[in-house]
Amino acid sequence: MLKLDCTSFDLWLEWVDTPSDIAIADRAKLAVRTGGRLSLERGQASLLLNVALPGVKRLEDTLRSYISSEITIDKVDEDCVEVTFKGHWIGTNTNPEAGIFMANLDRECERLIFRLWKLSQRKAAYQR
Repeated sequence: MLKLDCTSFDLWLEWVDTPSDIAIADRAKLAVRTGGRLSLERGQASLLLNVALPGVKRLEDTLRSYISSEITIDKVDEDCVEVTFKGHWIGTNTNPEAGIFMANLDRECERLIFRLWKLSQRKAAYQR
């Protein structure tokens, strides 16, 4: 599963072994036990990736063979592609800009997206 943690200032992508239905159930249990609020809705998330990253072409080829409406990749411009995937948004009513997005995709697609995202973060850190 891909897990995208969103805050008001940043986002962080993780690749975890726990399926999203189990992670969502655990979050719901925690909210019930602590008296916290929980908001859950189906949605989609997108990541921009630089086409120059090694592996973007492989992701495009993998997605061509993986017929699903759960994930798409589209060219944004000459430098970037946008990877969009469907999943579930978990948040609280107190801070609608922050929360967790979880998506179960084909394992190979998850692995490639996660690796490319990590590479893009390293590249961005070097450019600062």
